[in-house]
Amino acid sequence: MKPNTPVPEGFIHRDVPTSTVAIGWIQGLEKDIYLVSHELTQKEMEKRGYKFDEKGSWCWDTFFI
Repeated sequence: MKPNTPVPEGFIHRDVPTSTVAIGWIQGLEKDIYLVSHELTQKEMEKRGYKFDEKGSWCWDTFFI
């Protein structure tokens, strides 16, 4: 969202500092990917020369069915 976007009642927000973002698109059966999605994304990042910052990074999963 743009800065200063109103937060609807009942929701919370977090300001995330400017950073480089990796998006991993993983396809497969939930039982095969659910527990390893983070690991798969991190390995692909490293193959491309990026390093995951365990100290200051945000990580979230979004699932599309």
